[in-house]
Amino acid sequence: MNEDIEYVKKLYNCPVCKETHTVNLPKNLADNRTKYPFTYVFLHGELKDLLTTLYIDKKLQIRGERVIKLQDDDIFSKDQVLKITQQLMNEIVNLQNENDHLRNELGKLKKRTITKIH
Repeated sequence: MNEDIEYVKKLYNCPVCKETHTVNLPKNLADNRTKYPFTYVFLHGELKDLLTTLYIDKKLQIRGERVIKLQDDDIFSKDQVLKITQQLMNEIVNLQNENDHLRNELGKLKKRTITKIH
């Protein structure tokens, strides 16, 4: 996890594996969404063979879930799904970090503009 980002810890009880999982969601994950609930996807299970989609509301509450057990006869192999999901999750984190950085820079520019006007 990125040390610069604050997280909200949520507990999720999987109806398939019957285990409770801790899901750490970045506090700003719900910011600037156009639609709620939005999806958050992760893999779990002993073999990372459970693809879980959580539906998260504006207050970062879990409002629903969908769990799919990956089979050998799926379109993608488990390894492919693991790689794809990891790449997507990494890209989401990168985009969130970039968004935070750009918001920071925009705030600085607005302050400079206000200072120049006065």
